[in-house]
Amino acid sequence: TRYINDRGYKTYAVNEFPWTFGEATGETATDISLLLSGYQRVGFEWNEAEGVYYKTNTSGSYRHGDIAGKAITAKNVLVLYSGQFWENDTTIDFYLESGKGYLFSDGKMRRFDWSRDDDGFTMTEENGDKLALAPGKVYMCVASSYLEDSLSYQ
Repeated sequence: TRYINDRGYKTYAVNEFPWTFGEATGETATDISLLLSGYQRVGFEWNEAEGVYYKTNTSGSYRHGDIAGKAITAKNVLVLYSGQFWENDTTIDFYLESGKGYLFSDGKMRRFDWSRDDDGFTMTEENGDKLALAPGKVYMCVASSYLEDSLSYQ
């Protein structure tokens, strides 16, 4: 935290979070795979005993996210589909205006809608209520909307 404080980074939300917390419901989704772009596929595997998804890379091995070699895990995985206007082998630029999304939480999946304006993100369930996530860490993916058909889960 000293590094964060020394550089003046914010450690609080400026706007209200676009979700609330609640019980996970939906279709079973314990093994997830999707293309983020024309260059990268990622996956997430639900670990029932630990109550988290493990991120996997293209080869299927666990993706390690820190210097200690710990795997990247999250209780909730959000996939936001957005139009893109640029992509090369290192960069993707997205419009991030609105689109469809998928919530993977506690081994289950639900679809939702999202939008973004000057006040931040809005995420709503199909019935119009604010998106409800299970309490815990959130991992968010942004993927090209033309690749939504690549999403698979079981």
